[in-house]
Amino acid sequence: RFAPGRSITVDPLVLERMHREALSAAQIDSPHVARVFDFGLLDDGAPYIVMELLEGRELSEELQREARLPWARVADLALQVCDALAKVHRAGVVHRDLKPENLFLVDRPGGEDFVKILDFGLAKVSGGASLSRAGMAIGTPSYMSPEQCAGEATDASTDVYALGCVLYELLSGRPPFVAERYSDVLVAHITQAPRPLGELAPGLPEDAEALVMRCLEKDPEWRFESVDELADAIRAVDGATFDIFDREIV
Repeated sequence: RFAPGRSITVDPLVLERMHREALSAAQIDSPHVARVFDFGLLDDGAPYIVMELLEGRELSEELQREARLPWARVADLALQVCDALAKVHRAGVVHRDLKPENLFLVDRPGGEDFVKILDFGLAKVSGGASLSRAGMAIGTPSYMSPEQCAGEATDASTDVYALGCVLYELLSGRPPFVAERYSDVLVAHITQAPRPLGELAPGLPEDAEALVMRCLEKDPEWRFESVDELADAIRAVDGATFDIFDREIV
């Protein structure tokens, strides 16, 4: 709490991140993206952001509880994220910070998984100014694409790589690269191949392993061209079919 009438100084970068989150989320009409209703400054100079109230838990909490998730459940979660990201990318936005902590499982009466993407504070908006300087890495190391780690230009393919990191962790119980120092993780994303997913997730369908590893290609051109293409590959695994569009949206 601050004393009445007392003004506070807020880091301009923090304000920019909050403004970016509000702007980015407002452009996206998806039930799987957390809605932002308002953004501004209080009389004392403190920034605020008004979002929809969500009850549930972060996907990272679910992973800690379950250790690993089965392919069928991961596929369903991934399709929901792909559906949201397709609209995010069509709006000219790249999230740039996809990770289990930013994927929220909403409590629903039937108990089925329903995902909301959170935190667009690092999002890159087409035509907007960058939060980082050239050559500066920005993001969360365990889920950053090679180009992100190198401080290079990013696009929708960066989110495909990050989603691949998330899928790898959900299925195996660990991110593709683990090291004591953040800098070593960044170098690994750029120079090393992740351990084959099948070694960490026995019984995983070969097609499922292949699509996750394709997301993790170092060269963006070797990844899926879009999250729509990734979603098609997920649906094709073992001939399984998923339809998240028949769900009741609340």
